[in-house]
Amino acid sequence: MAEDKTGLPATPSPSAMTASGRYDSLTGSRSPYIIRALSSATVTIPGLFPPIGANGGTLYETPFQSVGARGVNNLASKLLLALLPPGSSFFRLTMDDFVVQKLMQKFPDPQGQQALDARGQFEEALGRVERAVCNKLEQVGARTVVFETLKQLLVAGNGLVQILDDGRLQLHTLHNYVVKRDMEGTPLEIVVKQTLSRMSLPEKARLIVDKTEAATPRNDSNADGEIDLYTRITRRAPEGKPGGAEKWYVYQEICGETIPGTAGSYPLDKSPWLPLRFTHITNEDYGRGFVEEYLGDVQSLESLSEAIVRFSSVAAKIIFLVNQGTLTDKKKIAQAKSGAVLDGDAKDVTVVQLDKMQDFRVASETADKLTKRLEQAFLLDSSVQRDAERVTAEEIRLLANALEMGLGGFYSILGEEFQRPLVMRMMFQMERKNQLPVLPKEAVRPSIVTGLEALGRNADLQKLDVLVTGVAQAFGQPAVAQYVNVGGYIKRRGTALGIDMNGLIRSDQEVQQQQQQEQQASVAQTAAPAVVKAASDHAMATRQANAAKPQPGAQQPPAQQ
Repeated sequence: MAEDKTGLPATPSPSAMTASGRYDSLTGSRSPYIIRALSSATVTIPGLFPPIGANGGTLYETPFQSVGARGVNNLASKLLLALLPPGSSFFRLTMDDFVVQKLMQKFPDPQGQQALDARGQFEEALGRVERAVCNKLEQVGARTVVFETLKQLLVAGNGLVQILDDGRLQLHTLHNYVVKRDMEGTPLEIVVKQTLSRMSLPEKARLIVDKTEAATPRNDSNADGEIDLYTRITRRAPEGKPGGAEKWYVYQEICGETIPGTAGSYPLDKSPWLPLRFTHITNEDYGRGFVEEYLGDVQSLESLSEAIVRFSSVAAKIIFLVNQGTLTDKKKIAQAKSGAVLDGDAKDVTVVQLDKMQDFRVASETADKLTKRLEQAFLLDSSVQRDAERVTAEEIRLLANALEMGLGGFYSILGEEFQRPLVMRMMFQMERKNQLPVLPKEAVRPSIVTGLEALGRNADLQKLDVLVTGVAQAFGQPAVAQYVNVGGYIKRRGTALGIDMNGLIRSDQEVQQQQQQEQQASVAQTAAPAVVKAASDHAMATRQANAAKPQPGAQQPPAQQ
């Protein structure tokens, strides 16, 4: 399960509490957050955070208004588009300037000189790594799980994402895990509870279950073949090594016993368990959802919508009153079709009317005001994205701007607690499977690009263009041609656009070879007429000389005396 098992005990220390006992001891501090999450889900999407004990056959009460559900889905969709922009990287790998200089000195070009644009070459290589990680996330279907996670964060305020060994993501709701944080909000301990079928358990876990049930009579609660599996992840220094580097230590437990072979550790910044929260509240282990901040408006709109709907159903009911003892026959009125002609007096028939229209007009106007406020909060009235197959970079940038203003520091929390650990873990797994080169940890670090620059390297692209344009305006085009390294500019621009430059742009050596070939061809083309004339003259002179020579066997003229 874990990568590194060196130096770890097969079971936790005797003084440590069992995983199930630790889970039960931490559920008390989690209860208020579950209650608030249930209140938020009731008026938005009830099935998103069901009560404890709910299953596939549970029926939920449908809210009388759809603003909450539309707002959650709309906001989650926009967040997904901004956090994982299609066709672009949401992170970039950066390298320190001093490291670049050392690499330039260590790896000179074949001619013995330092590369003219080493940074451009390094960024091009790092860009390929970025694209490989993003392609991996697309292959494992990460968008689906991230979308559900965002909805959990908006409604419940919390969610636990697990990165499996094959790179797929799995979401655990607040019902299934507990977490303990320090004063700064850093996770210290996570305990996950999973209810699994006996058939899905590994063989070692099944042996423990069979042994436990053989010693203890089987309970009715286990008659459906399900068993609770606990996973405990703790952050601490190695046992017996005070002051050592902290790691994440993990083991799994079933029926109160540790499953053999599940104890292991993860590097501190490469844990596959990511406890997420919507807000960061000092000295609290869990976050609060976005819906909770507007719960008063949503609940008020729900109450008013229910009252207006019920009043509308009563007001839509038509009842006629007919005076008794008159010529008007109420039976004929009840059976008459539209347009029928009957004998009677119109004064004998009246319709029951409600004298509450003015009162409910106030309720309707209040509901309209609440709806407008909630649409502004959930960004339902500030859509800048067109309904088209292709969305421009400017539209995504405006969308990110609207999200940043509407959600405050939510980007910062997701960047530090979700995006960066996700990238670190995915790179770690791909390096272990030889799908990526092993990058030096101290030299290359992922930098999450969020907020207005959610398009990854788009800001670098704009800066490059502004630089070249500014130089041209200030000093003219000759200065650009003289001072700007065209090859380096093309490489950096291609990297900023997220294009694979391998095999597309010629290297400096290839450009020099091409220039030499063009010069040789030009010289050959210029000298061709002179060469042809010289060859023609030489051929003519040769023919004349040959004609002047006497032929073999020919009679020589007599010499003159």
